[in-house]
Amino acid sequence: MNIYGITDCLAFGHKRNHGFILGGFCLDSKKRVLKYVHIAVSRWPYNLTLIESALRVRRQFLVVAESCSGGMLADRIVERPGASEWFYGSFVTYQAQAKNEMLGINQQFLADNDLVSRATAEAMASRALALTSAHYAMALTGIAGPGTDGSDAKPGELWIAWACKSEEVCAAEGFALTGSRQEFRLTACALALEGLARRIA
Repeated sequence: MNIYGITDCLAFGHKRNHGFILGGFCLDSKKRVLKYVHIAVSRWPYNLTLIESALRVRRQFLVVAESCSGGMLADRIVERPGASEWFYGSFVTYQAQAKNEMLGINQQFLADNDLVSRATAEAMASRALALTSAHYAMALTGIAGPGTDGSDAKPGELWIAWACKSEEVCAAEGFALTGSRQEFRLTACALALEGLARRIA
């Protein structure tokens, strides 16, 4: 059990370039994926510093689109002094209607795809970039539990997407986490930062 009490993790998959690799992070062991989650959580401050430093040097900005995290990721980012020099802002789109009205994601697309899915996470990240002058975007969508959203997604399911204006495709990773709602949200934010740190370094 890590510091946030997460007891289990299973990666659904990892999209790399134009492909989708089953097993998550190209790992074949649930134990190894769980270790990755532990590392992501423990490296939260380090990853945030790395991201901040990289964006400051490049004079670039980050935008986030949050659903299940409910603004927690943006909150943790702006705790850092001078965040306005590299953080553009956040879209908190909890409801499907908010994803349509705030991010401009087509209603038919949202009807055809689960709100907690790779496709929706990628659409959120892509639209956040398209609507702003930011250079990087992160998007999180999931079900913190204990209930569901009425779709096939189960409590604890999480999808995170990362996008960059210099690249044509998004990267997306999926997880199944266990723990309380607070633990889920904290771990989701940590995994989002870990993923961006790997891509921006």
